[in-house]
Amino acid sequence: MNNPLNRCFLILVSFLLLQQYTKAQELHSRWDELVASDWPKALAKSNYTCILPIGILEKHGPHVPIGSDLIQVREWAARATRREYAVVFPDYF
Repeated sequence: MNNPLNRCFLILVSFLLLQQYTKAQELHSRWDELVASDWPKALAKSNYTCILPIGILEKHGPHVPIGSDLIQVREWAARATRREYAVVFPDYF
């Protein structure tokens, strides 16, 4: 381990492992990705704020998916939780 290259490699690997560990500790914002023990933590972190993404399934023409409105609402909810944490319930149509 006296080789500087080996030491640098070890530091880099340690950093990457720690980074992955800290990401795993974050609470998911989507309700269907939470485990039961995280539910009270998620409610407390969101100050009991929940989002219910409601969209419709309808034909817009041959160039757009039938669920495009629901896809947009799902994305807006995901973007909102990046700014301020909230629990996102499963999509409703």
